[in-house]
Amino acid sequence: MPKFKKFASGNSKLAVMLTIVAMFIFVGCSKDDDITLTNNLVGTSWITYFDLEDENDGYVRFSFTTKTKCIWNNGSMIYGDLDSEELAYTYNKPNIIIYDEYISVYGKINGNKMELTYPEDGVLIFTKQ
Repeated sequence: MPKFKKFASGNSKLAVMLTIVAMFIFVGCSKDDDITLTNNLVGTSWITYFDLEDENDGYVRFSFTTKTKCIWNNGSMIYGDLDSEELAYTYNKPNIIIYDEYISVYGKINGNKMELTYPEDGVLIFTKQ
């Protein structure tokens, strides 16, 4: 009888261990892991207009060129782009952060509107072009 108990308890431990290992294998191989996030901002441009002191309309535009980079343009309707800079961004729908080494601008995208909060200028609403 003692030999049977020892064999049974050893097999029980082995069965529990195999069950645990099987659980990890089946959970770890889920097809959900193959889902890749898409960044639907690539190839889009967003613009906002404002009045300049000389009654000339100005604008700020963001053009998203890759999954992590965008081009910021500042310009006027008469003179075109006056200044531009490549910036980094992260997009976790609907939240967006556009940043460089000096400043971070936080916002949300809802449909064809992007609302960005600038530290000094407040909220600007951009429209998808």
